[in-house]
Amino acid sequence: MLDRWSPAAWAALAACVAIVVRLPFLGTPLTADEGGYGEVARLWSRGASLYDQAWVDRPQGLLLVFRGMLHIDGGSATALRLAAALGSALLVVLTMVIALWLAGRIPAILAGLLLPGVAVAFYFGIAVYLVVPFREVARLLFPLS
Repeated sequence: MLDRWSPAAWAALAACVAIVVRLPFLGTPLTADEGGYGEVARLWSRGASLYDQAWVDRPQGLLLVFRGMLHIDGGSATALRLAAALGSALLVVLTMVIALWLAGRIPAILAGLLLPGVAVAFYFGIAVYLVVPFREVARLLFPLS
């Protein structure tokens, strides 16, 4: 079945899945982290010194992304969520391209289809339920002693 579609078609499907799994969150309020990053980016854009008057223990790249997103619909929660969905789709496609290059077609397809679900699981704090079974399988396949 995985051979029926081209890698580009699988990438398009995975990008759509990445967007669709985030759509239910479009109307939800920002989390404390998202709101904090947005506020620091807003203060920074108004002249505050980063890591002095506007302080957060995160890298400048993250704050640059939030600062850029402030220009989309005034930085509303919906605009931030929509930008995150589009960024997620781009990340999924990039992951698939790298996996195709490094590991081949089937790992690339699996990575592209599983990555959006893992991202949503991290949002809900239930990623541990996804990670533990993989860890246990790895321990059985590759024992340390």
